[in-house]
Amino acid sequence: MADNTMGIMVSMSGYSSVAISQASGKKTTLLLMDASHLFLFLTGGMEFKDIILRLKRHAGQTGESYLAVSDFSK
Repeated sequence: MADNTMGIMVSMSGYSSVAISQASGKKTTLLLMDASHLFLFLTGGMEFKDIILRLKRHAGQTGESYLAVSDFSK
């Protein structure tokens, strides 16, 4: 897999803390999204590419593959 390759996993019911910690890591290749991310896009609150870029930036800075929509402003 190329260094810049990432996958997206979508869960309509969220993720357990175990799932988030297993998907996260120094060089995580997985972004986790839930229903709130899709709702943000579908209601016109944010463009899909901007949601992905925000999640990707968070993963790159922290190693965490999940960022709740409520934490986007932080």
